[in-house]
Amino acid sequence: APLSPLAAAVVAHPRIELPDTGAWDIYAGLIDPALLQVMLDIAARTPYSVVVLQTGHSYNVFGTDRVSNHSVGRAVDIYKLESELVIDAHDVTSDFYALSEWVVSRTDIREFGSPWRFPDAVAHNFTNEVHHDHLHIGVNSW
Repeated sequence: APLSPLAAAVVAHPRIELPDTGAWDIYAGLIDPALLQVMLDIAARTPYSVVVLQTGHSYNVFGTDRVSNHSVGRAVDIYKLESELVIDAHDVTSDFYALSEWVVSRTDIREFGSPWRFPDAVAHNFTNEVHHDHLHIGVNSW
């Protein structure tokens, strides 16, 4: 089926690097429009690289029996901004930290996993060993 304008904008965006599986997820209509919009909003701020949308992620949240938001097309994992890797940028002066502060201030973000904890965030946020090498962004469905 033809892509929606929103989906086409994400797939074609020069500042969003998608793995083939991520592009296939979008072409298959598996990704919630709310997440596609957040992905475009992030690209307006900075170039970034996605590690996974739905395909390739475990069905459940790691170590639990809860269904992951990746499995229902409402989460993205980002591992790189421009040429900087999350795992190499844990300082609070990093571009990742600045982006993270912006993300957790949004009301459309359901959950945010990263190397940091933001006590005053609007979005539910968490940090753990699994999220030291990427930013996990989960959205509320439209």
